[in-house]
Amino acid sequence: MAYEGLPAELKKTVFERDRWRCRWCGRTNAMQYDAHHIVYRRSSKDDVIENLVTLCREHHDFVHGGRISKTEAQEILRELVVMPGVTGLMLLRRRRKARVER
Repeated sequence: MAYEGLPAELKKTVFERDRWRCRWCGRTNAMQYDAHHIVYRRSSKDDVIENLVTLCREHHDFVHGGRISKTEAQEILRELVVMPGVTGLMLLRRRRKARVER
């Protein structure tokens, strides 16, 4: 059976948890939000709130576009689920600064 997307109620729960903000940039006025799987979806068991994060379309494309490694994106997005008020951009900048300082 082909994947038909997340149930509407689950997406709404993710968006509400994230306060209708892109968790990467903090934007609240995006034209479209996506519920992104942190660990890429393999089956319906991956469709759980702990594995989903709200991203604006621009940053959903960013995490899939190769400008950041899949591993680093997943690590940052996992942190965001338990760190309200922090953005992925903030965490990425901290990581890059720490690398330069070493």
